[in-house]
Amino acid sequence: MKIRTTLALLALAFYSDLPALADIHTEAGLPANIVVATIPVGKLPTGVVISRDSSTIYIANVSSSTISVINAATNTVVNTFFVAGNPFCLALSPDGSTLYVGCSNQSVAVVSTASDTVTATVNAGEFRSMGLALSPDGKQLYDLTGLAVFALSIRQRIL
Repeated sequence: MKIRTTLALLALAFYSDLPALADIHTEAGLPANIVVATIPVGKLPTGVVISRDSSTIYIANVSSSTISVINAATNTVVNTFFVAGNPFCLALSPDGSTLYVGCSNQSVAVVSTASDTVTATVNAGEFRSMGLALSPDGKQLYDLTGLAVFALSIRQRIL
């Protein structure tokens, strides 16, 4: 039996800072808070981040060690790429050029979104990443490990 993992996107009207998602229900003439698409992604999706302009969605698929890149306008996967270490959580730089991927192998991968390639990998401590957050100015990345929060300085797109 083949198991297919999917991601269901919800159109939530209260996301005023995400106009593409907030307006889906209005444009389609549908009520808010409904499933508008089911998108096949990798195995065991655990993390999601949306670009500031709401055009691109990134999904961390921990069991397939991949990142799915979704075009939000068409609700289709436009690329899937490998990230070593079982990607678990994501953060996106304010300008959208860099994706930070917290992995289960105690590392953070730095990905260029222009090419969807890993440009650097940094050891982030003794425990696996469970959540990432980037400061609004993009200069500090916070890595939640379940036991501690590590602050990593970002210099020239490399941690």
